[in-house]
Amino acid sequence: MAQGVLGPQLQEARRRKRIKQRDLAARLGISAAYLNLIEHDKRRIAGKLLNDIVRELDIDQAVLTRNTKTLYLETLQQIARARGGAQIELEKLPEFISRYPGWSDLILTLANETEAQSAVINQLTEQLAHDPVLRETIHLILSKVTAIRSTSELLAEHGDMAETVRVKFCQNIAEEGARLTEQAENLLSHFDPSVIASEQSQGARQANNSNDIEWKPQYEPNLESPDCDLLDYAKHVEDRFGSMSDDSRLQILEWAKRYNRIATLLPLGDLQTAARQHDFNPFTLAQHFECPVKDMMFRLAHLPEEESTPAFGFIEVDNAGGVLFRKETSALRLPTRSGACPRWPLYRALSQPGQGITARLNPVEGTVCLAHAFAQSSSTHWTDIPPTLSSVMLYREVSGGTARQQPVPQIDVGFHCFVCSREECSDRRQRYQSL
Repeated sequence: MAQGVLGPQLQEARRRKRIKQRDLAARLGISAAYLNLIEHDKRRIAGKLLNDIVRELDIDQAVLTRNTKTLYLETLQQIARARGGAQIELEKLPEFISRYPGWSDLILTLANETEAQSAVINQLTEQLAHDPVLRETIHLILSKVTAIRSTSELLAEHGDMAETVRVKFCQNIAEEGARLTEQAENLLSHFDPSVIASEQSQGARQANNSNDIEWKPQYEPNLESPDCDLLDYAKHVEDRFGSMSDDSRLQILEWAKRYNRIATLLPLGDLQTAARQHDFNPFTLAQHFECPVKDMMFRLAHLPEEESTPAFGFIEVDNAGGVLFRKETSALRLPTRSGACPRWPLYRALSQPGQGITARLNPVEGTVCLAHAFAQSSSTHWTDIPPTLSSVMLYREVSGGTARQQPVPQIDVGFHCFVCSREECSDRRQRYQSL
């Protein structure tokens, strides 16, 4: 069945003219997303906007009208044969279209919506049947529920157990309950990505996956001194944010060790002066200070908030795409655990270890960013076995200054194929769930 009447004709005319969707949208004064809906017949179009499109694409409106009527006829015939068979008067369709164009349009719209919804249902059914995240998360949730049930049964059956044992069992139930909540939130985030951007999720899902506290990585003056007490800092965090799991405590301690080591290597005052001179470019700064690029990116991501200092985001992944560390800003959303858009330079760097990549990112959602990516070995190189790699990406919002003027390639990116509305993408792995 034809997927629309007018929209596909406009899309075909645009492609014949070799005009990109965003360029035509800019000429028309509308968003690229709205033009995409028009081309897929998900928004009605008439009047001035239709005339403007016809003018920009140099279309003969008489031909367009004639083609539209032909498509109406063909599409309604297909609908009739598929649903009505011999009971529908096919020979009267031309008269019906001419006399009742509004009803014809309504029938087409409803038919297309029905077909689109059926396609979405089939697609989501297929995704649910084979989704690895769903399968893994359900397994984890069941294991947590089983652990809570087993511990509860022991408490109920042995009322005379020692107080210390009973307290330990209650503590286990509380910890498993917290992990169960975490897994449920992760599952919700997977199927409703908007949750990731919510204030609650940002507080609950930070760089080190410390899901049970509201701590997040940032400039920390207590870790700038070479002789600071790391254990004392970890205790300070726990006192401020409340009790935390052993995993969270260990992750924050590892972050503090890394922060303190790099801060000692790159003192704040010297770095800030040089960073402004080099426009905060991590590659030239790493050369200037003769330090690893990954350390420089990490340090720049944790600079104090000042008017003359950009707000940096930072993400580190292993060579399987798993997220090792993340510091998010509002300019670009970051994945919590799994991989993001394959077009991010973060992943491209894995194919050329030791070579820096600089690009301007144009996300579907978010702000244009200047990004730097770099990959290097993260393990010992054994004979005949290539080393494992990790890749890092530092990014900042492009709001003017020298960053905007840098002659670097621009990449249209998304967050993840599953939630990306950018259809014209050669790297697409998975269609948008709402199309």
